[in-house]
Amino acid sequence: SYEAGIPSSGLGTSAALNALWLGLIKGINEDISSPELRQLIAEKAHRIERELGIIGGKQDQYAAVFGGINLFVFHQDGSVDIRKVPIPESRLQELRKSLILFDTGETRLSSRLHEYVWGNYRKGLNRAPLVRMREIAFEMFDCLADGDLESFGYLMNENWECQKALHQSITNERIEDIFEVVKRVGVLGGKACGAGGGGCLVFLTEPERRKQVEGVLSNLPGVIVQFEFDWDGLLVE
Repeated sequence: SYEAGIPSSGLGTSAALNALWLGLIKGINEDISSPELRQLIAEKAHRIERELGIIGGKQDQYAAVFGGINLFVFHQDGSVDIRKVPIPESRLQELRKSLILFDTGETRLSSRLHEYVWGNYRKGLNRAPLVRMREIAFEMFDCLADGDLESFGYLMNENWECQKALHQSITNERIEDIFEVVKRVGVLGGKACGAGGGGCLVFLTEPERRKQVEGVLSNLPGVIVQFEFDWDGLLVE
């Protein structure tokens, strides 16, 4: 969760806001705590964006509604499997201390980036990276379940390389410069949040190197974002 809710950040702000007002409407007369009703809200929030011509998947809506750290498996028939990642409690706080969220301050329209990506897909130009990104998601699940944060960081790097292979607009000179700087101080992994092209970047480092990484980031244009894991998802009280 990021309390400022900055637009075009890659943090799923628009999906979260759509889920919020739908939850407020449904929550007037119903208890929205059931998984079935939460899933309905996530689906409707996604459908609203599609009807407005906004291109994108359902992951942001599901993440906002369910909270926690999950693997979402989206099937061709429209069904969705929600698998909570069983991270060992002893490693959970280490994960929190190892992650650094950095807002580049560069805005971008994610729907436009998705148009470029799927345009390339229809031309058969980026199918291998997309398939590999799907495989990486399952491998990341296993790493977190095993408490293997080092391998998780390496998979973040591989995911970012696959993401950049989808279309040239997903990265730019400024983003690449930021990655070069943090690599010099030993981050284990990193990637752009959301569609890329700007917005927020997330890095994984060893907790003892955190201050050093934050030190170099503080000298770059942008803002280090303080965040917390949200375990409850959508609540109406």
